[in-house]
Amino acid sequence: MRRIWLIVTTLALAVLVTACAGMGTGAASPTPTPTVDTKPRLAPPDLLLEAASGQQLDKLGSYQWVLPSGFAANVQAHGYDFPTPPLTLKSGETVRFVARNGSQPATLALAAYPQQGNVKQVVTQSAGVINAFILPPSALAQATLSGSPQTWTVNLKPGAYILLLKGTWPSPVKARTAPLTGEYVYSVKVQ
Repeated sequence: MRRIWLIVTTLALAVLVTACAGMGTGAASPTPTPTVDTKPRLAPPDLLLEAASGQQLDKLGSYQWVLPSGFAANVQAHGYDFPTPPLTLKSGETVRFVARNGSQPATLALAAYPQQGNVKQVVTQSAGVINAFILPPSALAQATLSGSPQTWTVNLKPGAYILLLKGTWPSPVKARTAPLTGEYVYSVKVQ
């Protein structure tokens, strides 16, 4: 019995010494090197809305995207999830739309819609019940944006709006003539 106790005690001390090795030496543990995700993204790049009051990351709507390998996705949105809280913009302010993980769109068209009366609760498989923007028949304001990154001068009266932007990119696949497309949704409050 004494022999078993001696073996258990010796093993416990060995585990304790191993666990404590390196403690108190002042040596810092090495910082892991961050990895860069090099996997191809089967979706348009994110577009960041930059304004004087801050930034807002888009919510992606419908898109058609093709990788150079020819692998493709065609996603259709019938209601648009939108970011909350709304980003505050001032009438007359110039804002920018900046691609975060890919190239800027070759073209970018903006349409502004009033939020009031165009938001309904919808049930989704992934997120459950969400407030979704339902596209009305016509926009209050429209613009084709230029520059790189594209800019827009806010020309809306005070109120809450949903901005729907549609971007296009050239296809990376030579046999495909249709451009790549992506829709972006933003929620803004104009003062």
